[in-house]
Amino acid sequence: MPIIRTTSKSGLSSLRSCSGMGTALATDKVCIVILDKNKNLSISDYGVAVRSQRTGSVTIPTAWNSDSIEVWMAMISEKGDISKSAYLGEFTV
Repeated sequence: MPIIRTTSKSGLSSLRSCSGMGTALATDKVCIVILDKNKNLSISDYGVAVRSQRTGSVTIPTAWNSDSIEVWMAMISEKGDISKSAYLGEFTV
């Protein structure tokens, strides 16, 4: 199965610099939602990483190879508070 990994500035690494600012903590969990536009299906993962790791990966179904996907990310605190989502972009698997 294909895997998405990111350490891009639009992804996980840019959020690490927010730790300790406002309510952002190094222990916040990363939530990823991926939409396969061709199949009108989505997957989500609420435990991709924690903010302090600055990297994460998500396994994409093999059936999605060559499809166009859109990716969103949000952070979830240990108390269960959820941030606004961030659109990470459109990609081809």
